[in-house]
Amino acid sequence: MGQPCGREGVPQRRRVRLHHRTRESELAAAVKAIGGQVTGGRGDVSNLATSIVSSNRLDQRNGDSTSKTGESRTEQSVEKIIERNMLEVFNGRDAGSRRTAIDELWHQDGVFIDPGGVHEGVENINATAELLFTQFEGYVFSARGPGQSLHGIGRLPWVYGPPDDPQRMTGTDVGVTKDGKLTALYVFIDPASQR
Repeated sequence: MGQPCGREGVPQRRRVRLHHRTRESELAAAVKAIGGQVTGGRGDVSNLATSIVSSNRLDQRNGDSTSKTGESRTEQSVEKIIERNMLEVFNGRDAGSRRTAIDELWHQDGVFIDPGGVHEGVENINATAELLFTQFEGYVFSARGPGQSLHGIGRLPWVYGPPDDPQRMTGTDVGVTKDGKLTALYVFIDPASQR
């Protein structure tokens, strides 16, 4: 007997593997975006990077306007999307406003990855933000410098802390976007020695 099929007739077990490869690819791209290297692994990461660049160039040729620097509007806004996520979602204490921001900024099946784990879907992202408010009462995120973006991937350095010590924690968010919304956001927290 064959495997049970789900959406579009793809066997469920194969869909899980495809979904995993997509997330693995997004992680590899995010690591490269912050200057890291990915060695070994299942796929050819250099082909992955080439695919991302080619895909975005195709988008530009098909009508995405381009600035004088060669960056598309989508690329220019990636760091703004990440910054809005930081300010409106993870500083957003009003539940209604926060949920509106999540719906505007995130794909429904987006993934938020931090040292606490992998949080899939907008409901889990919302719950993660709510948990931070409980654990770190009075703490606020702020941008620590300008963000950067390249072909749908961006990064934004941040600080986090209470009013009397606003830089108690520092780190960088690396976001992957598609169609102007986050599909994945990776949180890198700086070790104390790097502050």
